[in-house]
Amino acid sequence: MELRRIAQQPVASDRPLRSQMPVMRSVRWTPTTIEKEEYMNLEKLSIIQIKKAAIIFARAMMNDDLHVFFFPDKASRFEKLKSLYEYKLNIQYRNCFATSVNLEGFAIWEAPGEQHNGLSLRDVLFGFKLFWHCGISPLLKMVKYQIWASRTRDELMEQPYWYLDVIVVNPEHQGKGFASQLIKPILLEAEKNHQAVYLETQNKKNIQIYEKYGFILIKEIKLPRTDIIQYCMKKNVI
Repeated sequence: MELRRIAQQPVASDRPLRSQMPVMRSVRWTPTTIEKEEYMNLEKLSIIQIKKAAIIFARAMMNDDLHVFFFPDKASRFEKLKSLYEYKLNIQYRNCFATSVNLEGFAIWEAPGEQHNGLSLRDVLFGFKLFWHCGISPLLKMVKYQIWASRTRDELMEQPYWYLDVIVVNPEHQGKGFASQLIKPILLEAEKNHQAVYLETQNKKNIQIYEKYGFILIKEIKLPRTDIIQYCMKKNVI
């Protein structure tokens, strides 16, 4: 997961498809577990907002190293990124938070126990659309990456923990505190329940940003057959 700015400076993160490991689904976390005053500034993404949100995600990831690896052809990359994030948001919209109805920024948070949810029939159907738009080669790269990243995460973390999958802030709203608005409520929730928080980034500059929220770097690992370094970070149980 990576915090990367959509314009020149890093502000939002990335991470494509969810883990494909076929295990039983857990009960989904709901915002009722967060006190009203802490949650009131966040909005859950609705299905009708997915296409607009996917455009913002695609802009964020156009020059991201991991997504360039997935989609080397710059001419077609934006459209393929839109398809990728339409897929991702369709299967994870219940875990996606927006700063407000104005969609200044988004974060996908996976609650404890949800990191290896299986795929539903609905997810598979959306997957066919992704295959049609992106092709077999990028899809294989993404699946292999997810398996590798998931195994690394399992080696480093024990349940229960929260996983910050992706965070994006629209460029015109950068520097206004929206990233903190998307991060701090879940960190408070994790602290109340004595749960750790985990994320990944492929941008070394983001390490200092996350350290301000209490994360520490626990592992640097190179993505096989690439020059991409993944930085794994954790906020420990308090």
